[in-house]
Amino acid sequence: MLNSNLTSSFPQNKWEKQIGTKFYGPYQINKKISQVAYSLSLLNKSSVHNVFHVSCLKRALGEHQSTQTTLLTLDEEERIILEPEGIISNREKKLRSRVVKEYLIKWKDL
Repeated sequence: MLNSNLTSSFPQNKWEKQIGTKFYGPYQINKKISQVAYSLSLLNKSSVHNVFHVSCLKRALGEHQSTQTTLLTLDEEERIILEPEGIISNREKKLRSRVVKEYLIKWKDL
C-alpha cells in the first residue's frame, strides 16, 4: 500500500498531521528497482511517479483490505483539497477563562 504523504516527510500544516497516515492501494509491484525502491502499477490518471522508496510503502496483508483506491484531489501547490461532508459531533472545551467549540468533521473522499 502506498503512503499518502508523498510530497514531504513532514506535514505542512496541522490538518496533514491527521490525514498523513492514510494509505492507498493495494497496488501491484511491477519491478524491484533496488533494495529500497519499487515500481508500482498506479492508476492511469495519477500524476505521481510510479517508483517509490520502501519508507512510503506498507505490505498489504490478508485478502480483504478496506483501503481507499481513489487519489485525493490536489491544488496547484500540491496540497490536499478538503471539502466537509458534515459534522459528526461537537463539544465545548474550557480553556482558561473562555469556552471553545470543537467540531468533528466528516470529510468528502477521506
